Amino acid sequence: MKARWAVFVSGRGSNLTTFLDSLDKVDLALVVGSNDKAYALKRAKRFGIPTYVMQKTMDWEKLHSVLESYKVTSIFLAGFMKVIPESFIEKWKGPIFNVHPSLLPKYPGLKSIERAYSEGEDIGVTIHEVIPEVDQGKILLQKVAVSKENIKNFSLEQCEFYTHTVEQELIRQWVSGEAND
Repeated sequence: MKARWAVFVSGRGSNLTTFLDSLDKVDLALVVGSNDKAYALKRAKRFGIPTYVMQKTMDWEKLHSVLESYKVTSIFLAGFMKVIPESFIEKWKGPIFNVHPSLLPKYPGLKSIERAYSEGEDIGVTIHEVIPEVDQGKILLQKVAVSKENIKNFSLEQCEFYTHTVEQELIRQWVSGEAND
């Protein structure tokens, strides 16, 4: 059975665009936003993809029901800047995946690019399974965006740009089936 996806977003939606550009390969049922002003929601609507905006109080039970009503089987966190509660992860029956801007297990959580940059370490991207412990799930895809040998040649802003480019590259690989079942 082909997965029916919900993509969770919080911002511009550059990673969501990779899914939208691949609708011939992925069944995208719903885009969930944590911010009603997220440009990603406008991108989804332009493609005719239904959207759901979580309220500030984030009712995870209601979200679970919404996902079920759209017959979602899998979730992909594409720049979703909220921690998903353990109770939701445990209740959800399908897989949840995340794209994270670091070479996990290094630099989990927020400000990953900035931390790697300030320490002169490799900067990269990981797609991993989501488990209750933040950014600790099984690593499925990983790629260096800027190596520690080259980091001194780039500003933080350039490193962020390269990292976001690699995020989209890995998501394209993901959508093409190189990392999922």
